Amino acid sequence: MSQTATAEVIENLEYQYYEVNVAANQSLRSALNQASTIRQDGKTHHGYTKWYIHWRFHWNNNPSGQCRIVSSKTSLQGTILLPRLASPLAQRKQFDRYMIALREHELGHYKIGQEAAKAIDEQFLSLPSSSHCKALEKPANDSAYQILEKYKHADKEYDAKTIHGKTQGAWLED
Repeated sequence: MSQTATAEVIENLEYQYYEVNVAANQSLRSALNQASTIRQDGKTHHGYTKWYIHWRFHWNNNPSGQCRIVSSKTSLQGTILLPRLASPLAQRKQFDRYMIALREHELGHYKIGQEAAKAIDEQFLSLPSSSHCKALEKPANDSAYQILEKYKHADKEYDAKTIHGKTQGAWLED
């Protein structure tokens, strides 16, 4: 009897916020730059997404004695850090428009993590069988790490292509 292989991706996305206070004579961009703790390559950013992928897989011998991966479970943990205004202010409409674009940009980063998790999960089930179960472990993990590196590179390319969200409207003038 043939066993059906199963794959599962579990996702958890969490939002975190940092408080922004804007002085009466201060631009919104200046206040965000001052409040943000997000620094990358010597630049201040207003939003940041990090994602982490963890995987597990299980193998089994089929009737012919060959071992194959029969199930996998891949978890994606994501956190998006965004600003939040501490009090009402005159720039509220500008802030709200900016936040829509910034959140969309950051969700684009998370989507790359989703694609990576799905690719890793699918890769496990597509690996060929082996005469020894333990021999499946290294190729499975190696392929997952290769996929992870590919998508980490795609994450950086996304920022380069969008100029960290500027082409998506996540940009403030002074």
